[in-house]
Amino acid sequence: MVAPVAAITLSAAEQSAADGAHQLAFGAYVRPGSGQTKQQAVQALESQLGRTLGVSREFLLWDEAFPTTYHNWLRDGGRTLIVSAKAKRLNGTSVPWASIANATPGSVLHDELISWVDRLAAFGVPIYFTLSHEPEASTNLSLGTDAEFVAAWRKLVTIARNRNVTNVKFMWIMTDYAFSLPPTERRFADKWYPGDAWVDAAGIDPYNWNTCRPDTPNSWRSLATLIEPFRLWSVNHPNLELWLTEFASVEDPADPTRKSNWIDAARSLFNNPLYARFTGISYYHGEHPTAQYPLCKWWMNTSTNSLNASISLANDPLYGGSPTPTTTTTSTTTSTTQAPTTTAIVVVGDGANPAAGDVTVINRLTSRGFHTSVIDDAAVTAGASADVIVVSSSVDSNVFGTKLRTTASPVLTYKPFSLPKLGMTTDAAMGTITTASVDIVLAHPIAGGTGNIALTTTAKAIGWGTPAASADIMGTSSGKPTIFSYDKNDLLVDGSPAPSCRATLPMRHDSLTTATANMWATFDAATDWANAC
Repeated sequence: MVAPVAAITLSAAEQSAADGAHQLAFGAYVRPGSGQTKQQAVQALESQLGRTLGVSREFLLWDEAFPTTYHNWLRDGGRTLIVSAKAKRLNGTSVPWASIANATPGSVLHDELISWVDRLAAFGVPIYFTLSHEPEASTNLSLGTDAEFVAAWRKLVTIARNRNVTNVKFMWIMTDYAFSLPPTERRFADKWYPGDAWVDAAGIDPYNWNTCRPDTPNSWRSLATLIEPFRLWSVNHPNLELWLTEFASVEDPADPTRKSNWIDAARSLFNNPLYARFTGISYYHGEHPTAQYPLCKWWMNTSTNSLNASISLANDPLYGGSPTPTTTTTSTTTSTTQAPTTTAIVVVGDGANPAAGDVTVINRLTSRGFHTSVIDDAAVTAGASADVIVVSSSVDSNVFGTKLRTTASPVLTYKPFSLPKLGMTTDAAMGTITTASVDIVLAHPIAGGTGNIALTTTAKAIGWGTPAASADIMGTSSGKPTIFSYDKNDLLVDGSPAPSCRATLPMRHDSLTTATANMWATFDAATDWANAC
C-alpha cells in the first residue's frame, strides 16, 4: 500500500484527525548498485520490501535537470519526493549562499531561482524541497556562513510565495548532532534556522555509526537517543512537520541481531505519543558515499535479520504498509538491490580503527563488488560466514587463535602466524622473509603472473610456510613457499580434511603502499578463486 500523497500534505495533527489514527509516510534514499539505473534500484528494493515506497529522497546539484523521466516515474507511482538541491554546480563550482541571497532580477542566478520554483510548481503534486541540506556540515564550509544561508533560504521562499506556488513545502534539514551542541558552537542548530515563518517542515538525519567512523564517539546509540535533542527543540516550533529525512544503522560484527533489533525499536518508537508530530521517515539505503568511511554500510539488507526487520517496518500499518509482512529466510542479497551480492569479511587487529593497509584491502574488495564487513580479531567467532574471509597481517595471532579453524567459508590469509591456527602449516614450519618478489612455480588461478614477479617496490617482510603434501604451492622466495593453497577436502597438516578452500598470500598490511600491480593481481585472483570455491 502506498501512503497517499494527499496525506503527506497535512500536518501530523491534521492527519490524525482526518484518519482517526496517526500514520507516517515511509520511504528511502536508494543508492543504485553496480550497473543499475536509479529506477531499477528503487524497483529492486521495493521488490524485497514487498511494497511501493511512499517517499523517495532525492539529491540534486544546483544546475542538475529536474524533473527527469525518473522523477516523473516516481511521482506517477504515487511516491512523494523530498528533493535536496546542493548549492554546487555539475562542474564542481560552488554557488555561495550570499550570491543567492543577493541575486537581482535579470541576473543569471535570479533566473535560476525562478526556474527552480517554476519547475517545482509545474511538477503538479505535493513535493518537499530543501536548499543545501545539512548546511552546518563541514562539507558546506565553502558556501558561506549561517547568516548567509538563512538569507538565501528566505530569498528562495520569497520568490516561491510571490509566484503563488502552493504545492511545495520547504523542509529545513540538519544533522542530529547540531541539536545537541551549545549555542557557542558554529554548528548549533538555531544559528542556521530561517525561522518558523519561512519553514514548513524540519528534518533530521540521524545515523547509528557505532565504530564505523573513527572520528566520532564509538558507541551504539538507539534512534530514540539520536533524535531526542531534535524532538525537544521542536516543542518550541509546534506548527512544523517533523521528519527523519535520512536514518540508518550499521551492523555490529559481534552481534548479528543488533542492527535488526535497532530497526525493530525504531519501528515501534513512533507509536509513542511523544512522537505524534512526526510525519514521515526515510531510510538511507546505501553506504557512505566517500572512501573516507568504508566501513559504514547502511543497506537495509546487510544481513537476513536486518532485511526481515526492514520488511516488517515497511509493511507496518503505522507506515502505510500491509498488516501481514512477508519475511525472508534466504540470503541477505538475493536480488540486485543495492547491497552487493557477494560477501567478504576482513579480520583485522583493530576493528574500530583499521590500519591504513586494512582500509586499502577493504576498499579493494568493495570496489570489486563485495559487500565487505570488518571484524576485530577479538570479536571473530567460529560462526563467521562469508563468500570470502580475509585475515590481515594486523591480527594478533594469540587473540585470533583457532576461531576459524573449522569454518566452512573460504579463507585467505597473509598473517604467517595464523597458518598453524588454520591447520595450514605446523608451528615450526612458517615464518617471515624479506623480499620484493616471488617466483611463480606453478600455474594456478591465484598465481597472478609467470616467472619472477615483483610484489613491492622495495623489499618487505612477507610470510612463508611449508604446507602439507596435498597443498598446491604456486609461489616461492629463496625456496620458501610464499603462495600456496588447499582446495576443500585436501588434507591439512594434522591429516583432517580442509573444511573450505584456504590460501596464503605474500602481503603485509603495513607495506601495501608499495604494492605493485602484480600483488593486486594476485590478491584479486585469489579472491575470485575463493569466491568460486
